[in-house]
Amino acid sequence: MTDDAEEATAAHDEPPHGLKATYARRRAQVEDLLELAATTAWAPVVLAREAYQRDRDIGGAVLAGAIAFRVFVWLLAATVLAVAGLGFLSAAGQDPAEASSDLGITAFAASSVAQAADDVQRSRWVLLALGLWALYSASKHALRSVWVTSALVWRVPMTKPPTIAGVLGYNAAFLTMIATTAAASRLRDLTPGPGLGVTLAVVLVFGLIMWVGLHRLPRPSLPFTAVLPGAALLAVGLQLMHLVSIFYLPHLFESSSETYGSLGAAVAMLLWLYVFGRLVVFAGVLNATLWERYHEGGDAPDLVGAGDDPVMAAGLALARDLRARAGRARSRRRRDRRESPERA
Repeated sequence: MTDDAEEATAAHDEPPHGLKATYARRRAQVEDLLELAATTAWAPVVLAREAYQRDRDIGGAVLAGAIAFRVFVWLLAATVLAVAGLGFLSAAGQDPAEASSDLGITAFAASSVAQAADDVQRSRWVLLALGLWALYSASKHALRSVWVTSALVWRVPMTKPPTIAGVLGYNAAFLTMIATTAAASRLRDLTPGPGLGVTLAVVLVFGLIMWVGLHRLPRPSLPFTAVLPGAALLAVGLQLMHLVSIFYLPHLFESSSETYGSLGAAVAMLLWLYVFGRLVVFAGVLNATLWERYHEGGDAPDLVGAGDDPVMAAGLALARDLRARAGRARSRRRRDRRESPERA
């Protein structure tokens, strides 16, 4: 009886094998990573924790959804206005589909807009007036959603956005990005060689537009460099979204439309716009987190050469941390090389 009990205890104490062992190891690794992320003092992880906390406090997911919906309504209004404009082109004998493609619109959207333009030649004046009013209203509400987001991110008093100047600036930013994208596509078609240079130029233009936009939104009185990290993030993110929209989204919209009808295409577009809303929210969160940590925070490192610039402070902190880690890794490799002949 004793032998049976000992065998049962030994079998119970045996380490798990197979799938159960793999699951246990992976779970332990995940728990170690979570503990490391929660306790480490490494600057990038600390910044990520603070950014996540700020995003959660302001309801970043809800704000991104509001921005996505407002931009979606703006796109509908802009589409109505574009249909009216293409109706005038169709009446003048030009091909609306070709004009839509020249503006950088995807094939699926271009064919839909062109078909609508052919159908509304007689009512194009009414559609033009309706589109202008809808664009103004949608722009005002979309600007307000971005305005409120910036105020919440920076924790400044809520103010009312400028109506006329704000609507004009909002539309100017979007139309400039559309024109830049169309010009870049046209340039790539004419001269396929400098594709990378054109892409970098587009990122630069997007970054400049985003920097001006973030600089005009509610925030404390800060130097212009305080919004550069978020502007760079938005510029790179928008360019990546554009590349994905060229190579992947047309097929997604077409398949969604064929499977679920117009509702499927609308849902796919809303999901894509939610990513854009997330970028806008996180750009502000990144700017505010960097500024408060390396300018106002009491635990900010005293870095020579950083001055009052939070971007420089963050860069120097990261460079110093990476340099220290690289030095420790080199010391460890040299020690291992010295110990290897002795062990042999």
